[in-house]
Amino acid sequence: MTESVSAALLQLSVAQSSLLQISQDDIRLVCKELRNPLQPKLLVSFASICRSVHEALQTELQELERLHFAVSDLCTRNGSTSSIVRDTCNLRWCSNRMSVTDCEVFTQIVASGALTHLTVLWLSKNKIGD
Repeated sequence: MTESVSAALLQLSVAQSSLLQISQDDIRLVCKELRNPLQPKLLVSFASICRSVHEALQTELQELERLHFAVSDLCTRNGSTSSIVRDTCNLRWCSNRMSVTDCEVFTQIVASGALTHLTVLWLSKNKIGD
């Protein structure tokens, strides 16, 4: 975790009245660290701290909700769940006809840092790019 994120989290530990004084930049920085399409509850819980935080994160929350539904759908079509994918070391999504949109969703999962346990990924026979 970066020093600026640690500083932002430290600011968040103060009383709720002080939350109104946290900058939008600090809120967005914490949001970036908590945004996880396999576990959206982290960001949703953070956003519920107070009205000003929730309002500042409204767009992010809507985007995360859309992404979480897309991730859940992708996991279901590949015979899995978000929690299984999040905790797995070996992910085999072979011969599942992944579309370009599916690949974009999977890329967002990887980019979020949510696959911390993943060491082996199999996507063979999906005809990606065909």
